[in-house]
Amino acid sequence: MSILGKLAEFLLELVAMPPVQAPQRVHVLLDPKFFKLNGATTVVQRDQRPYWQQRSWSRNGPAFYGYFRTQHGSWEGKAEQSPSGRLDLYIRDPPELLRFHHHWSCFSKQKHGWYSIHHTKMSDLSAEILAIETILMECHSHGDNSMSKAN
Repeated sequence: MSILGKLAEFLLELVAMPPVQAPQRVHVLLDPKFFKLNGATTVVQRDQRPYWQQRSWSRNGPAFYGYFRTQHGSWEGKAEQSPSGRLDLYIRDPPELLRFHHHWSCFSKQKHGWYSIHHTKMSDLSAEILAIETILMECHSHGDNSMSKAN
């Protein structure tokens, strides 16, 4: 049998196959706090603690200590709060890939491996930590290309 004959036979078999049966019922929940698994509804509560506490930062007077964490690693960090509420952020020994990120100029070398971080002068530590972790994620997600060019 020729290839065209085999193709025609295959197409006829395909057309003759019964349609796939759709599920009897689809359950859609509009409230994202709930999900249904095996007939049981489970409530998912959002963590109400500030992000800095969720990330295990601790406070000692006007200073906060913790780690900037991503899937690529964690880097020691600290934040010092002035009486006016302004936060000064620092990161110790940031990853080399950060040098290729467009925000690298916001990091200034200090003593003992610490870098101060110039930022928008937010007074919300949670937002600051999240912003720095986002930059760290970005430098790693774009870093594969940057590192191959640098080496």
